[in-house]
Amino acid sequence: MDFADQHFEDASFSGRILYNASFRNCTFDGTTKFQGVTFIGITEFADATFEGVVRFDDATFLNTTYFKNAVFKNIAVFDRSTFKYAAYFQDAEFQPADDPENGTEPGTGFSNAKFENEARFDNSTFHSLVHFNDATFLAFAGFEATTFMGDASFERSTFSRQAGFSLAAFKKIATFNNALFRASTSFNQTQFTQPPRFFETQLHEDTDFENVDWRMTESFYAPSWWQSVWEFVALLRTPSPPSGIDSAIRAWDRLALIMSRLEKFHERHTFHRLRMRAHRWKEGRGLLSLSNGLFDRSSDYGWSVPRALLVWLGHIILGALVLFIDASYPFSCASCQWEHLAGGAVLTSFANAHAFLGLASEGGYLEGARATLNSCKPDGWIRNAVGTVQAVLGPITLFLVLLTLRNRFRLG
Repeated sequence: MDFADQHFEDASFSGRILYNASFRNCTFDGTTKFQGVTFIGITEFADATFEGVVRFDDATFLNTTYFKNAVFKNIAVFDRSTFKYAAYFQDAEFQPADDPENGTEPGTGFSNAKFENEARFDNSTFHSLVHFNDATFLAFAGFEATTFMGDASFERSTFSRQAGFSLAAFKKIATFNNALFRASTSFNQTQFTQPPRFFETQLHEDTDFENVDWRMTESFYAPSWWQSVWEFVALLRTPSPPSGIDSAIRAWDRLALIMSRLEKFHERHTFHRLRMRAHRWKEGRGLLSLSNGLFDRSSDYGWSVPRALLVWLGHIILGALVLFIDASYPFSCASCQWEHLAGGAVLTSFANAHAFLGLASEGGYLEGARATLNSCKPDGWIRNAVGTVQAVLGPITLFLVLLTLRNRFRLG
């Protein structure tokens, strides 16, 4: 079906089946409807110009589709459309609508669209609002050097990898390198199964990455639980870095830098934590990776106040329990009052954890707490060992609490 170089006015192909349709270099005046159309074979809209509203909602493209250099001068709707094979929108231009139909907000819509293979919008320009809300990209989504002059929304969209495609074929899933976002941009609840690329990208200050579950992204390169167990058991085996870990580190590093420039501190720390975890998995076994893991588990890299408080209080309570058992064993001291002994153990443990304050030393505020323990049993090696360990761990855990408070509330 060759319609190349034709001029259409108020054309409707809705509900039709078009085979190897070529609309190359066509001009469409008025309203053009391709609603519910099934395109069989290669479909060509390269260099086409749509002067009025064009609707491709619920359309199905069963083979490669070309919209290269196409110009959309009014509303363009691709809602719920399905692209079974590659879709190319390189150098396409989506201009702002002058007279929206039926009160529809001017812009371009790809809501609920499904791209089952490669989708490229490289070097395209969206002059007005564009939304990919709930869109699904099952292979590579390329927005290289794309310009978004109006609001851009990718809310609840999914950048995934279709079953059956190898990782080698699709090492990059979502690429926004060199893209320019001039207005509000939302990635709220977007799902990324691989780290998105934003190298040399200019994001608007009003960029939203809220409610993105980055754990799903980390599963792309993080070792599975059975791999971790195997490497722990096979101590002589040198673990190899996970596939894609280097590119993931670079992607997180770039996003952290962008958020820092935009002074979006919460998002910057989010990408910093992702980068730190990726470094841990890259380094494998070793002192650095162990320290990295402890920092993550104890305070989420200085971000989780509840976790840091739990570690700080937990080691004090654990120390108090050991001191109580040591002082009361063999539980035959008739003169010992258990409630006083328990209080003394807690206060002594607190003093040990903050030994630099000298609370339980001679003349200290908690000197009586240590005396309560000594009244049941004199100092022994267990009590001295607990004091030594807590004198080391106490300042560290207290520092983690203060660090998380500073990071969360921007103190200092």
